[in-house]
Amino acid sequence: MTNNATKSIKYEKYENRYLPEDFIPGETDVVCARGKSYWEHPGNKMYRVLIAGATEKYSATTNKLEKTMIVSEIVNAVHKRQGMFVKKEKKGGPWVEVDEVFAREKIGQSLRDGLHDKYRSATKAKKQRKEKLNERFNGDIDRVIHGNASVSRRIENLTTEVRKNGALASDYSIVTLFSRANSDILETIKKDSSMLHQFQDATVASKVEPTY
Repeated sequence: MTNNATKSIKYEKYENRYLPEDFIPGETDVVCARGKSYWEHPGNKMYRVLIAGATEKYSATTNKLEKTMIVSEIVNAVHKRQGMFVKKEKKGGPWVEVDEVFAREKIGQSLRDGLHDKYRSATKAKKQRKEKLNERFNGDIDRVIHGNASVSRRIENLTTEVRKNGALASDYSIVTLFSRANSDILETIKKDSSMLHQFQDATVASKVEPTY
């Protein structure tokens, strides 16, 4: 059964209003319930669209009156569609139309949650962009290093020495091997101006986000 018979009753500001025993939430009613039980309900989908459309405006203002007006606009938008904010008073209990205070608190919380989700998504996207830039930078550096025959050969020699002596060598010996190899590689890079330019280009490129 639909809830058309209840639409003409005045919306209460400070107390819940009991609805008929055979009440079923209509397509424009917003069901206030925990979890995802009414996530796909048409009225709740409509409500999320209203929240999404007001989140940016809500975040842009620090004026409490303006925030209150944004909440009022959402309340009015639901009512203009002949919708109500409803919930079950308790598990298995009767349906009630919630009072205005409850509805406004729900809207305010939904707007704040929307801001949190938006910030979290932006942070995640920023982290992913940084990871891609670092991956590209490391790849560029690796190509520059292995593009130089002398440096590449020195790295191969170091790898061979470590594999040959690593199991028996002391920590000091291993550190010495790496230290000598690093010194040789750095000297080669200093003498090869083209490598220095390529390193500089890779560094600059790592700070520029790619366009797709």
